[in-house]
Amino acid sequence: AVVSTQSKQWYQRRVHGDQLFHQIPDHSSTCLQNHKERKMKMLKFLLPLLLVASVSSFSLKSLFSSEDKAEEVPAEDTAVEEIDEEVNEVEESEEEEEDEEEEDDALSALEEDEEEDEEELDEEEELESVALEAEEEEDEEEEDEEELDEEEEVESVALEAEEDEEEEEDEEEELS
Repeated sequence: AVVSTQSKQWYQRRVHGDQLFHQIPDHSSTCLQNHKERKMKMLKFLLPLLLVASVSSFSLKSLFSSEDKAEEVPAEDTAVEEIDEEVNEVEESEEEEEDEEEEDDALSALEEDEEEDEEELDEEEELESVALEAEEEEDEEEEDEEELDEEEEVESVALEAEEDEEEEEDEEEELS
């Protein structure tokens, strides 16, 4: 009968929550509180021990012997060496980054120079083509002028010939 009433009370506490737990005083609730208190005391005692045991460098020998001081010095040296190595790696990576930046700058400067050279070549070619066109136009104009001059000469010679013929005809008419 005692077990069944206790299990009913436990079930009711689980179902109805802490409200029922505070309303019904019984022996099981004090046992439960005592159990929680013991667990807390045990955790308070074990927690520092577990913490110390979880640290990888902890050993009971180091607590009771003085020889481990000599072992600590090399450990410190290795730590210093590791830090030096890390610093060297960082410096090397920074130097590599600087070298890469310098290379990038040099490449971009070369590309800019090439672009400028190309622009200058384009300008020179354009100037040359304009100059050639101007020369061709001048040559054409000169040829046109020469053709006109030749035509004028031909016309003048033809006119002179006609005038000479007319004069000869006039002279022949006068003589006859």
